[in-house]
Amino acid sequence: MNLLLQVLANGLVLGSIYAIMAFGLAMVYGVMRVINFAHGVLAVLAAYITFQLFKSLRIDPFLSLVVTVPLFFALGWLIYKGLVGRLGVYARSSSMVLTFGLGIAIEVLIILIWTTDFKSIVPSYSDQSIVLGPVRLSYPRLIALGLAITMVWILRMFFVATKAGKAIRAVIQDREAATYVGVDIEYVSSLTFAIAIATVAVGGALLGTIYAFYPAVHLDWIGRLFAIVVLGGMGSVTGAFLGAYLIALAESLVSLYFGLAWSPM
Repeated sequence: MNLLLQVLANGLVLGSIYAIMAFGLAMVYGVMRVINFAHGVLAVLAAYITFQLFKSLRIDPFLSLVVTVPLFFALGWLIYKGLVGRLGVYARSSSMVLTFGLGIAIEVLIILIWTTDFKSIVPSYSDQSIVLGPVRLSYPRLIALGLAITMVWILRMFFVATKAGKAIRAVIQDREAATYVGVDIEYVSSLTFAIAIATVAVGGALLGTIYAFYPAVHLDWIGRLFAIVVLGGMGSVTGAFLGAYLIALAESLVSLYFGLAWSPM
């Protein structure tokens, strides 16, 4: 029973991080019907930048989010304005090819800068843990869980309580009707893409503090994220949150009862 509770706790941590990463993927599809194959590799890029900030400047990997989140928000805005937004009416059919190519380019850039070696972010408190009854969580996992849940709450409040969030929800529900009532579709699309890239950067940085990573690991991450958004319903943000926890818990339980090699399947 104790082992089961430990596995479920680890699944909760993983599910919270998956939820942040899947949120952006679902939101971009809901607003623009764009499938972003570069979503996973951008998370890996965030993990590498977090690693570099920690290695070179000794910035705590969690505090480095103050740098990576604005950086990736700006990067998402630029990617939309420079590439995705230029597809126009062809966005739905061409986005997969465009973002797949972008993902390859970013992976090659990562390899050129950091090589293909495994990297890990190991702060001084990585071997310390807190015991909650039968469950033991390392400080990095506990902090990642707290940040992930806080981020999920912030995103939910953004959708419910802000004008921009309501505009995004309106476009997801009915793009044409949103246009008729004066919603600026171009601005909403730019904002959505920027937020999506910023949130996946958070997820990538948090995963980088828990697991070792390498350039091609984004193929594993994007596979899980697509499974989550399809399970939750393409374009459904709430479904992405629920799907993230379901996939993460299933992955953890399969690892426990059938072995680690079976969990991706």
